[in-house]
Amino acid sequence: MADEITPNTPQDDDSILGGPPPSGGSAGTPIKATPQSIPADQLSASASVDDEVEAAMLAELARVEAEDATRLGAMGMPTVQPVEFDKFQRVQSTGQAQNIDILLDVKLPVAIELGRTEMSIRDILELGAGSVVELTKLAGEPVDLLVNNKIVARGEVVVVDENFGLRVTSLISPEDRLKSL
Repeated sequence: MADEITPNTPQDDDSILGGPPPSGGSAGTPIKATPQSIPADQLSASASVDDEVEAAMLAELARVEAEDATRLGAMGMPTVQPVEFDKFQRVQSTGQAQNIDILLDVKLPVAIELGRTEMSIRDILELGAGSVVELTKLAGEPVDLLVNNKIVARGEVVVVDENFGLRVTSLISPEDRLKSL
């Protein structure tokens, strides 16, 4: 036969690995590393080489990122860049009253609150036609006018053409309105 088959013969580890094992270790025993001292002048030279390598790596990274951005732009992919906004300029007030006409047509929820109470769930479930719920306010006591759930005035309940209404008797001061916010 032209092709000669050789049987599996155990080979020496040295021939496979390319040389004898480091001294001090035999098969199965770990090799202990011994610390070596490096002269100070070699340390500073090593540090400057590290700085040069780092600078070269950063330059290469910037180049690759620029190529990627160009390639993504050519593929129709959006590129992301940080946004820079203009600085705001302070505008001095001219002392004229602000025009609030644009707000006059805004609708807000308005409610008249006759009073409040707390009830247990059992009492609420037992409510039926003819049940009376007692409120915290006395009869004839002023009721609250709420705008956007904030008290702005107080008054008394009146009847206007078969509808209830409110006759305002006092306004809440602007300071008190601000405190309620």
